[in-house]
Amino acid sequence: MNADDIKQIEDIFTRQINIAIDAVSEKFQRKTEILAEEFQRNMGILAEDFQRKTDTLTENFQRKTDTLARDFQRNMGILAEDFQHKLDIVVEGHQALSEKIDRLEKGLNEKIDRLEIGQIKLAARVDKLESITLKLEKGQINLEKRQAGLEKRQANLEKRQANLEKQQINLEQEMKKGKEELSQKIDAVAIALAAHRADTEMHRTNYQVSDSKRE
Repeated sequence: MNADDIKQIEDIFTRQINIAIDAVSEKFQRKTEILAEEFQRNMGILAEDFQRKTDTLTENFQRKTDTLARDFQRNMGILAEDFQHKLDIVVEGHQALSEKIDRLEKGLNEKIDRLEIGQIKLAARVDKLESITLKLEKGQINLEKRQAGLEKRQANLEKRQANLEKQQINLEQEMKKGKEELSQKIDAVAIALAAHRADTEMHRTNYQVSDSKRE
């Protein structure tokens, strides 16, 4: 084997090493691009879903708040009118008492009955207001639960992102390991070629010495 043959072998090994390096680099690039595209797509879908649900919750809460506010205003107006009506009744009763003292007991009993009815109605409306307040508190609790769910979903997204980053680190480590193994193989090939070249040179020298002795 002469120097040209060794040079051809070195060229062949060099081309094969370059092809292997290019293949590994291309594979790593494809995997990185696929992971990046998948991550971007998932983040876009989750962001749209989160925004849509947030808008829905906001609209529902606003509608419920407006409805409760209107009900409260209407009930307050009814209570005010009822109170004014009762006040008018009390005034009329006082006038009747001043004019007809002999009908005091009968008129007083009638007015007490009316006041009791009014108190019952007022208590019923107060209970209704308390019920509305409880519903508002319940709605707030539900909103807080939904918010906790959204925060949990966001935590899951962050966890998935961490997993993707971990996968990318693993790919980089595998690439680094592949390069190291390839470098070790190249060094081994170089050592083998050097040893082969030295062996060839030694045989050539011995052959020349033998020819000289024969002459």
